[in-house]
Amino acid sequence: MRLELVDYHLEDIQWGEHTLLSGGTLFLNAADVQNEIKDLVRNVGVRLELARPGESKRIIHVLDTIHPLEKIDSAGHTFPGIDQPAGLVGTGRTARLRNMLITITGLFPHQELMSPLEKPREGIIDMSGAGALYFLSDRSGGWNLYRAEAGKAVPLYPLEAEFGRPPWAFRASSYAFASPQLLYCSYQKNGLSELAALDRFGASAPGGEVLERLGFNVANVVARATALLERVS
Repeated sequence: MRLELVDYHLEDIQWGEHTLLSGGTLFLNAADVQNEIKDLVRNVGVRLELARPGESKRIIHVLDTIHPLEKIDSAGHTFPGIDQPAGLVGTGRTARLRNMLITITGLFPHQELMSPLEKPREGIIDMSGAGALYFLSDRSGGWNLYRAEAGKAVPLYPLEAEFGRPPWAFRASSYAFASPQLLYCSYQKNGLSELAALDRFGASAPGGEVLERLGFNVANVVARATALLERVS
């Protein structure tokens, strides 16, 4: 068995009159895409959207994410059991788009009839920020928050605490972006659950310390109130 991967790197992706790759830009014709997936969606209405890293977009109800692959020759299968009959993989020549993902979103009908284990948990992808990947890792001994940067894992706020969740609690997140510059997260330390706000990604801290660093303390509040009273008197 021999597998050869042919990689393509995209500079941009746009809607176009024809589906083609030109000068690093992938142009997609919506009608072409709908025609390609019609046998997979089985008469379910599908709306197509484009989202790029750094855009102020939030993708909700995420069900799955797929790396675009396609066989260049007829040897082997790309997604056996899904778009083709079941079969062996790992042979032939496969083309892939290195920096593009296909994300499937949607809502399951009649969730009121599902048991707690059957109900899908909410999955959210935020495209805001610099398009960096944020993730949890236990490489420091405890589950902390990291950002992928230049091929390295950069800790957001190193802390002897657990930012993670039980691995069997699927799609349960301990952090969320309120804006491209503000991230809220929860963690457990010394048997207690805490809420933190990270607005500098490395220079922030747990809630009380954040307020102190940003000047939300008794002395500053009193000084500000006094100045306002003097202005109106």
